[in-house]
Amino acid sequence: MTPIQENILVTAIILANTLIAIGYFSFGFLKTRKKKKAKESPREIDMKKLAGEDEEKVEEEREKEAVKKEDQGEEPEEEEEKEEQEEHFAKDETERFDSLTKYAILSIFIFLCPIISLVFLGLGTFFYQIFFDRNIDLAAITFSKERVDIVDRPDMEEEMNLVPLEEAIMIDDKDSLRQLLLTVLRGDVSKSINAVSKALNSSDSEASHYAASAIMDVTTEFQNTIQKFQAQLESAPKDREVNQLFIEYLIRMLNAGFLSELELKTYVFLLQHTCENAYQSNKDILKATYYGSLVNLLSKIGELQLAVTWVERFQEDYPDHIEMYYCVLHFYFETKEKDKFFFYMNKLKTSDIAIDKELLELIRIFN
Repeated sequence: MTPIQENILVTAIILANTLIAIGYFSFGFLKTRKKKKAKESPREIDMKKLAGEDEEKVEEEREKEAVKKEDQGEEPEEEEEKEEQEEHFAKDETERFDSLTKYAILSIFIFLCPIISLVFLGLGTFFYQIFFDRNIDLAAITFSKERVDIVDRPDMEEEMNLVPLEEAIMIDDKDSLRQLLLTVLRGDVSKSINAVSKALNSSDSEASHYAASAIMDVTTEFQNTIQKFQAQLESAPKDREVNQLFIEYLIRMLNAGFLSELELKTYVFLLQHTCENAYQSNKDILKATYYGSLVNLLSKIGELQLAVTWVERFQEDYPDHIEMYYCVLHFYFETKEKDKFFFYMNKLKTSDIAIDKELLELIRIFN
């Protein structure tokens, strides 16, 4: 190749490289302008359109908008909103300037390093598209406000040093009793209210005060919850879900053991009344466990006649249910009705019902 040809080739490469650098910078400049236009609000676009018109028309448009805002009762923009807009615009300008700076530096790099720069940019874009560019599924992103219970590792030393609440009361260990009560009160008190109620008889005045405060809180919450359920049942007395939730809540709280004898009797009658209404409207609402719990509670307060009524209904509605045999055998054993007890005992032995360990042990004892 002659020197003239070499000079022509070098000149052609430099010229092409210069055009590529200028084209790359122009591409970046146009891209940033498009971004700026995309970020402009409709208000800014309208004002730019009006900017080409006469000054009088612009003033008329502004006056019309002000009159409309006054008619609609809108207040003028506050200083804080103006500051936020200014910060927003300043941020956009900064981003635009940074983007232009990036394209300018790369254009200079392309001009100074003709071949290496193109290879570098090409490989960089290629690897970015393969390994780093990922489309984010915005539908899979959720911003839930639900609280999450974080389960921490248990404190082994503290857990191993705990003793049953009954034993702490019995041996009059004030430190252990107070520690146990504080541990219980930090959790769901309603689940441990039976144990807390035993601390009322403690000789430690501070422990009994803790227990009394906890029981008072649970009792208040219990009464408020009952009022809410009753209000719901007044508006929808045949609602299956509300009836079941109310009955289950009453059974759980009445078996907790924190109510006085008079309060227990009152709320057992409320449970019986709720079950009676459900039985008359749609007895399918009542599960087998409801019958057994109601019979046990009625027997506990001495209402044996009502308990007999529900035992008979239980036998009629769930004749082959294991819960029915639990309830009937327990009830006839408590009332000392020997004939009926052994009648259902023999009936259970000849039935096809799967017997669990507790019933099997009962059958062995009475055999």
